[in-house]
Amino acid sequence: MDLIGRALEHQPALYLNGTFSAQLAPVMNPAAHLLPSGLADRFPDLARAAYPLHPVTLLALPALFRRAGQSHRSVFNFLEGQENSALGRFLHEQPFDVADPAFFRLDRLFDYGRDVLLAHYTGPTARPWHEAVEIVEQCVTKNPPLSELAVRVLKCVALLGWLRESRLPASATVLAAALGPDTPEAIAELERRSLIVWSRARGSFRLWEGGDVDVAAELAAARSALTGDVLLSAANDPVLFALPRLVARRHAFRTGTLRPVGVEVLRPEALLKRATERPADLSVLLCLASDDSAEFQAIATAQSLAQPNLLVAVATETEALREAAYDLAAARVVLEHVPALQGDRAARRELALRRHEAEVLFRSEWSLLFGPALGAEGALTAEDSAAMWYTQGQTIALADARSFSRQLSELADATFPHTPVLRNELLNRRQLSSAGAAARGALVKAMLDRGEVERLGFVGFPPEYAMYASVLHAPGLHYEVEPNVWAWRSPADTLTDRANLRPVWKAMERMIFESTRPVSLPDLYAHLRAAPYGVSEGILPVLVALFRRVYAGDTSLYREGNFLADEKEADWELLLRRPDMFALADSRVTGARRAVVERIAQSTGVQPQLVPVVRRLLRMLDGLPEYTKQTRRLPEAALALRDAFLDSKAPEHLLFHAAPVALGLPPLAADAPDDSARLALFFARLNEALQAWSGAYPALRAEARDVLLRACDLPMGAESWLDLHQRLQQLSHPGPALSPLVSRCASDDAEADLDRVLALVANRPLERWRDVDLAALPSYVAPIAAALQSVWGTGTASAAPPPRKVSITPAERKQVKQLLVQFDTIARPESAPPVPTHVLRAAVLQWLDDLEKQSNSVES
Repeated sequence: MDLIGRALEHQPALYLNGTFSAQLAPVMNPAAHLLPSGLADRFPDLARAAYPLHPVTLLALPALFRRAGQSHRSVFNFLEGQENSALGRFLHEQPFDVADPAFFRLDRLFDYGRDVLLAHYTGPTARPWHEAVEIVEQCVTKNPPLSELAVRVLKCVALLGWLRESRLPASATVLAAALGPDTPEAIAELERRSLIVWSRARGSFRLWEGGDVDVAAELAAARSALTGDVLLSAANDPVLFALPRLVARRHAFRTGTLRPVGVEVLRPEALLKRATERPADLSVLLCLASDDSAEFQAIATAQSLAQPNLLVAVATETEALREAAYDLAAARVVLEHVPALQGDRAARRELALRRHEAEVLFRSEWSLLFGPALGAEGALTAEDSAAMWYTQGQTIALADARSFSRQLSELADATFPHTPVLRNELLNRRQLSSAGAAARGALVKAMLDRGEVERLGFVGFPPEYAMYASVLHAPGLHYEVEPNVWAWRSPADTLTDRANLRPVWKAMERMIFESTRPVSLPDLYAHLRAAPYGVSEGILPVLVALFRRVYAGDTSLYREGNFLADEKEADWELLLRRPDMFALADSRVTGARRAVVERIAQSTGVQPQLVPVVRRLLRMLDGLPEYTKQTRRLPEAALALRDAFLDSKAPEHLLFHAAPVALGLPPLAADAPDDSARLALFFARLNEALQAWSGAYPALRAEARDVLLRACDLPMGAESWLDLHQRLQQLSHPGPALSPLVSRCASDDAEADLDRVLALVANRPLERWRDVDLAALPSYVAPIAAALQSVWGTGTASAAPPPRKVSITPAERKQVKQLLVQFDTIARPESAPPVPTHVLRAAVLQWLDDLEKQSNSVES
């Protein structure tokens, strides 16, 4: 304001004739409270220096530029500018009348903001400003037209309403000070035409955009049509009245598990039924009685409840609460079912205001009834709180929010006394974040693969290590057996149970080891989530992985009803996402069954437990060629045993039921005595079947070889194949029909080349042959045999060329290499020059001739 006065230059002869003092008087009135603090003494001089700005305009001008986000440069643009309604243009066009000096009043400031300063304003308050401008323009064009003063008052109300200056409300006093003593008549005109309305909350007038919807009538009609328990519906409707979200804080700090506490509003007749539902859910039940008799019934029911997870409050509804609920419900009905509201902004605003007043009243009355449940601060006397509180049938006093929070933790402690104490906010929660789920997956993978390594092989301090340190290492579940060797143990084997995991572990042992069927993980999870354990969802898979590591040989894991002999990383990844597909079962054995397990374990070199033994047998079957797994060219017992292994879904059923039945023996019951004769017969037949498995593929290979040899009119047997292999290698021009066959006999390993030849003949690797391939083999080899006969001629023996190589066995080939070393030592001595090649050749041939003569003489 001082800057504006200094910027304006006044002529010394300027005389305001007492008019300025008259305009300044309402502003200087202490009762008006228009002046900023500390400015009362200086303001008359500041206002006089700023003439022709009206004193009220001078007060509003800084607020306008500040709210518009403009600097001092914009103020000077206003002072000297020639735009519409700028002060510079006003000075240029307005003549000075000594008898009636002109003033730049507040309505002109609105025009300047509309046309210049805020014409393209897009700041945070742009929308209400442009709406105010639009309302003013619509009102100005109404018929019959407004008086000039009414239009000016309307502009001032719009400007002051947008400025929201506490010192300059759009009250009758401020408007009169800005526009003169005739302002009340203009205000009355605007009110009669419903263009402005008085706001009690603000203590000022505000623009009123006339609407066509009668909000009061619509609310009355909606209220009369309401049916049912309106108060209960309003209290339970999160849109109308959102109940608070509560947690047992002290319990969470102590155990690391966040326990949400639900809040429900119900009637006395529903209290008993609700109390017996969801025993693991902590709940605050707010029972609203409609009268004294219903309250007596609710109190009797609350005193009979012994559930530790419930906190019950009983109170009688008040008339004010009921009226507020009806107002809230009626406002919602009008908003949803009166289409005319969509195009009537004024009616929507009025409805929103009435709904807000009903919400304030509802919350106020609700706080008087159930203050602690809403987190009310400070102590509540008996007169303030009308509700009576009960837990486990006992009356308790909840004076404030702190005592209420303490009671929630006591509910959690009493409901979940066996909950683990695991302080890891990433893992110990009901729903893991994406980062927490990834870290848990990495932890479970490390538990499976690196259990013998310190820190499970984690380097640094990733989130999965934090989970390991707090859940597995700190409680002593992963410990060092000997230097640099780590192992797993159950909570029952630790020195102390700081994490309170022993009750949960015993519950898992009872549920799994006492069940005769596999226990599905959803059932196990539900049991551990329920009272008195309350294990969070994020911890459960880690406990299952730990249980499997501790009882690796005594438990078995099932996926969709099938036993997992080899648990892979992908299986556990799926388990984390879909636990409903998996189950755990007891695999411990005693008596005769244990004798069977121990004997197989001794012969296979595995732990004497059912799961490792069955896993070894299944791996034995998996290691067999594909042919052996599908051929029917096996003894009946071997076929039945193989089918039993391929169809196995449980290790106990496979080894003690399916396998004996397949071998022609009765099943081995769980309580069967240790009968040595019976076991000897079982193992004799088992060994026969296993030998038949192992001999199936070599028999196939030998038979296929002999079929090939017979087709070529050659003797059967391994030696004959060696001869054929050598003769194929000696074919210099085999032709297109025999080239593929000859190319597969290029190596020195005749046995490996046999597999290649048979794969060529049947167009399938030998290990993947089917019985039909063996049956069709004569037709496969016939063209090849014919091509060989045509190359060799009609007589196979006479057509055979003199051999250049000798067919030898692998052992003999080793002797050949040793002899070559000795020959090299003789032919290339270190102390003499090497022997010429032609001399060596002549010597070797002479030696071979002598050797052959000696051999012939011995035979004769």
